[in-house]
Amino acid sequence: MPRRALTTLSNNEQNKRADRELSPATRGEIIGRMKAGQNGVEVGAEMGLKPDTVRKTYRMAKQRQHQESLPRSGAPSKHDARDDRRILRFIRQNTALEWNEVMKLLHVDFSKRTVQRILAKYHITKWRAKKRPMLTPELATERLSFA
Repeated sequence: MPRRALTTLSNNEQNKRADRELSPATRGEIIGRMKAGQNGVEVGAEMGLKPDTVRKTYRMAKQRQHQESLPRSGAPSKHDARDDRRILRFIRQNTALEWNEVMKLLHVDFSKRTVQRILAKYHITKWRAKKRPMLTPELATERLSFA
């Protein structure tokens, strides 16, 4: 089988992703053309889109504000604001615990990674406290005199 030359990056159909999201400007252009009297096949052919995409975009236009994408539903959250507060309070009080101990003591039915995401949402990172030597009164006076 002979080798093919690489295609250049341009408006070539081969370089476009099939599942890309339309920009608000593109959606506005579709709506304008459809209101001007063109049908979905004509608009799709001129803009390089599938006719079904054009028709669905026009049909969904009334549901969108400023032609921006609607939020995706996603999976329901396994925790609520009450769980978040309880986790935050516990973590702030127990900074020296390891993750396994934290998960045992919290008694939650979601994963360690979920707890880490909750903390990240509130800009809290969990780390082990560094062990430092005890500061005796003699060392404290030495440090004070040094400073």
